[in-house]
Amino acid sequence: MENKKLLSNNSVLVFFISIFLVACIALMSLFVYRYFFYEKDKKNILYLFEKKEDKAVIEIGDFSDSLRNIGKLAESFKDSKFTLTVLPIGNKTANRGSIPSDITVMGESAINKIGSHKIVGVPYDFADPKNVNGDYFWIKGAITEINTDKTKYSLKVDFNIVNARTKQFIPGVHSEVSISKYLTKNNKIGISINSSSYKISGNILKNYDTHSMIRVVINLSMVELIGKLRTYPYWYAIKGSKANLKTVERMKKDFNRFEEETRKIYIQHLLSLIYDDVKVGAKTMVVTNKRIVEFKTKYNLSPADEKIDSKLYAKLLNVIAKESLQK
Repeated sequence: MENKKLLSNNSVLVFFISIFLVACIALMSLFVYRYFFYEKDKKNILYLFEKKEDKAVIEIGDFSDSLRNIGKLAESFKDSKFTLTVLPIGNKTANRGSIPSDITVMGESAINKIGSHKIVGVPYDFADPKNVNGDYFWIKGAITEINTDKTKYSLKVDFNIVNARTKQFIPGVHSEVSISKYLTKNNKIGISINSSSYKISGNILKNYDTHSMIRVVINLSMVELIGKLRTYPYWYAIKGSKANLKTVERMKKDFNRFEEETRKIYIQHLLSLIYDDVKVGAKTMVVTNKRIVEFKTKYNLSPADEKIDSKLYAKLLNVIAKESLQK
């Protein structure tokens, strides 16, 4: 009996020792994983970014302020009212995954966030040109690229503007905006945004998910499209962007295509936003010429004469945009 009791006690002891050893092994395994593998796995599995040097210049949000800024430009340039409708925006790539199949609502929200009575948004359900007065345009686009491999997470959207009445694309009014998310060497989450007109890089305020990244490229696309459509220097509306020389040159070429009388009216309109005594369509050019010389002198445009040219036009656009957004 005593031997059986001793054997039973030993079995219990062995059982508890086994449990203790298993627990120790588990804790040791967790320790090793946490300090040797977790950081690597977190970067490769959770973040799915490529690791890059720190090149952050700004803290990047969702660019809602850029939408409001493009509205301010429309007001500052005293543009005529125009209407926009966002056509259905879908995912045209082979990659579905967590990417939504329809992001039209994001585009409509972006237009509505602009908050200017000069820019009117009409839902797609009511997009009948017969019911809209004045200039009316459709925004047509899609998600065109997605990269979700283990070293990079990026996506791209393409948009064009269509004249709602003629059903024709507006030449040159196009946007391609891509966004990439990565982990910097200092373990910060970075964002790189590329457009046909500008590049922005920086740290983000929070860990953007896929929907947040889509919203960024949608917001920036709307700003660029409207800027190109209405000839606004839209880069001033986007924090972190700079003037694109190709875009400026295109604006100058467009101006040079106008008839002489049209060019004069454009310059008078822009000057009238700075000088109260300049009147659009004035019978004489006395006051206009005086202000042209004054403006060229102030902003070092040489020669400081009365000539109306594309350099004067581009400078007026830039000065008015920059000053209006500083108010």
